[in-house]
Amino acid sequence: MIQTRIRHWLILGTALLLLGIVVVAWANQAGSEKPAAHQWMSADFTVSGMSCGGCVYTIEQSLKPIKGIQSIDVDIRGQKVSTVYDASQLSDPQLIAKAITDSGYPATFTSQDPLKAASTPDADAKGNNRSIAGSCGSGGGCSCSGGYNYKVQ
Repeated sequence: MIQTRIRHWLILGTALLLLGIVVVAWANQAGSEKPAAHQWMSADFTVSGMSCGGCVYTIEQSLKPIKGIQSIDVDIRGQKVSTVYDASQLSDPQLIAKAITDSGYPATFTSQDPLKAASTPDADAKGNNRSIAGSCGSGGGCSCSGGYNYKVQ
C-alpha cells in the first residue's frame, strides 16, 4: 500500500515536471519572436487647392485612419504634402494620394524614398505621432494668420 502511494506520487511529480518543462519551452519560444522591423519610407505628393490651415486640417484628418503613416508635412505655398510611413504596414503610397484626393484636394504621387536609420521618425508606443507644419499661402487673410506649426498626437 505504501509502495502504491509512493508510485502514484512519483508518477504525478514526473507528469507535473514534464508539464512545467513544456510550458517554459513554449513561453520562451513565443517570447523570442521579434516584431516586424519598420521599413520607413518618405513619399511626396503635389496637391492643388490648399489655401489655409483648414485645408491642412482636412488633409490630416483624411490621412489619420491610414495605418502606418508616421508624419505629415503640408507645404501650402509649394502645394505639396510629404509623408513618412512604414512600408511594412502600408505597401502602396497611392492610397495616401487617393485619401487626399477624396478629401477634396486633387493629389498626385510624385516620389518615394527609403529613409536612413538616422532619419527615422520618433514614434510613440502606438506609432501614431503625426506632425503637420507649413505656412499659409493666402498672405495672412485666413484664420491661420499666415503661419502655423503644430503636432497632432
